[in-house]
Amino acid sequence: MKNNPYLKIAICLVTIITIYLTGIPNAEAYTKKDVHNLIERKKCVNCDLSGYHFNPQKLTLNKINLHGSDLSKSNFGKMSLSRTNLSKTNLSYANLEKVESKQINFSNSDLTHADLKGGKFIKTNFTKANLVKANLSYSVLNSCDFNHANLSEANLINATLNDVNLSHVNLSKA
Repeated sequence: MKNNPYLKIAICLVTIITIYLTGIPNAEAYTKKDVHNLIERKKCVNCDLSGYHFNPQKLTLNKINLHGSDLSKSNFGKMSLSRTNLSKTNLSYANLEKVESKQINFSNSDLTHADLKGGKFIKTNFTKANLVKANLSYSVLNSCDFNHANLSEANLINATLNDVNLSHVNLSKA
């Protein structure tokens, strides 16, 4: 029985299924307390919501303060984020695809590798934001401020920029 290949395969499969069902390693790093604060208090400053999937049917993020929060690898796809404070947040690898926004504050935020494809950003503040390798393709950017932002290696294919401040912006390899 020691050399039974089927037994080894069965043990391996049981181990993999157990790890998957118990969530080890836990891919969802956000804390339930922080999610509760966001939903109940409509703000969550310096929270850990990394990896959280925001559902536009269950939650609105308009006029929410998320200053200084960890939102890395979170999914905001198709959300409305008008007048949301996301300053000094970690949004690296976040999905912001097809987000519709007006007057978001992304100043001093890390949007490295973030996916903003097809988003509509109006009067959005990207001052001193890090957008290295961010995907802004097919996005509409109207009256946005990118002063001192880092857009090196960002994907700007078919992006529409109207009345955008690009003062002191790093656009190398973009």
